[in-house]
Amino acid sequence: SSASNTVSNVYMTGGTISGGKNSNVRLYGRDTFDMSGGIVTGGSASNGGNFYVAGGLYLNNTTVSGGSAAADGDNFFLTSTKECIIENVSFNSPVNGKNVYLKNGILGVSGKLTVTDGSDYKIKQGTGYLSDPKQAEIVCGVLDTFDGIKVIDPAMGDHGKLYSRMTMEHVEAM
Repeated sequence: SSASNTVSNVYMTGGTISGGKNSNVRLYGRDTFDMSGGIVTGGSASNGGNFYVAGGLYLNNTTVSGGSAAADGDNFFLTSTKECIIENVSFNSPVNGKNVYLKNGILGVSGKLTVTDGSDYKIKQGTGYLSDPKQAEIVCGVLDTFDGIKVIDPAMGDHGKLYSRMTMEHVEAM
């Protein structure tokens, strides 16, 4: 199986996507990509060699490898406010050692996330405002997959006062 570089709503079971020259999978706005099983390999782009995600994504039991990005995210570049769920996924063999890059997105991780082969993680700008207390649990799940020091700066208010939409449930979740 294969998919084009530009998708709207794609559902794939198994198969291989390889060799894309502007990312193997690029998602924008309302685009969604759902893959269960299979391999995504050998894509290249400025950002996100295998995946450039500014849309919705669900990967399950998938191997992502051998991506190359001139700037960030050899295998995976996330800059999405839509739901992005990763379950039992292996990211490995980044060509430039810049495996996973998260910018302005929330990535839900469950099951086993494996990142191997001299990988580098970058998180730029974090999550920003979390409008639902449940999002804090998702963010914690993502941070648990990273080794090293984590800096948390929850946005809950200004000048000593909570934002009007913040509740005690938000505060406790943070």
